Amino acid sequence: SSESAHHLEYLPVYLSQDYEPVFIEPFMDGKENAFVKYINNTGELLSNTLIKEQEVSECFVHYTLHKSKGELMVCDIQGWYPILCDPEVATKEEQDENKNMLFAAGNISDKAIKEFKNNHKCSTICKELRLST
Repeated sequence: SSESAHHLEYLPVYLSQDYEPVFIEPFMDGKENAFVKYINNTGELLSNTLIKEQEVSECFVHYTLHKSKGELMVCDIQGWYPILCDPEVATKEEQDENKNMLFAAGNISDKAIKEFKNNHKCSTICKELRLST
């Protein structure tokens, strides 16, 4: 049903001349579309009065954790709902076998995953998707 149809979209990521990822965000006056942060890169859930948006954001993070079998999750969920920007990825392991940092400096690794798992309460959306708890 349309009541259970939810979507999120991320702004495109471009590469700079130095091959660094760059988000180009549109100008938003903050009157109609306020910038909101739903979940930190630490996995901390930020309480918002925007209940539906918070539930969809948490479900998205839960979905990424579920699909990766607990190996990683997309976090730092923020933007002008439903348009999001500047995500972070938290991985179970902070470094690869060669001691290279996985993803970016904002990867708080397993600490973020544990924080999210300890505080996330599955919504009806999570249950509809049959996400593991």
